Amino acid sequence: MILKKLNIIIILVILLSGCTTYNKLESRANECSQTYTIDQLCDASLSNDIELVKKIIDSKVVDINQKDSEGYYPIEKTLPFENCELAIILLDAGANPHVISKYADSNNMTVYDYALNTNNKSFKDIFINHSKYKKGLN
Repeated sequence: MILKKLNIIIILVILLSGCTTYNKLESRANECSQTYTIDQLCDASLSNDIELVKKIIDSKVVDINQKDSEGYYPIEKTLPFENCELAIILLDAGANPHVISKYADSNNMTVYDYALNTNNKSFKDIFINHSKYKKGLN
């Protein structure tokens, strides 16, 4: 009788630990198969969610040079707050700073032009140095 109860307890422990492992595996599989959108990348960029921006970029599911549903590029989302860290991440990931910014209205300014017209020297330098680096590769 005691042996039978012990076997039942052991079986329950094995089953419960298997459920935990299964749940962890299922959670990891869902995380790996996560599909991201350009809107999520732009929203994460604007809200300075660096971790999510990196996840989306690393997933290679989203074209970083695509416009979101409102017509903005992810690199444009660095402009309102002159976000240096985000600019570096996006530029290093291949964002094109020479796209015409939606902020430009009718004057056809690029994101690069806007960056150079700010009063933030660090922000300007990021775009200038990135462009020099890219030209050196060609």
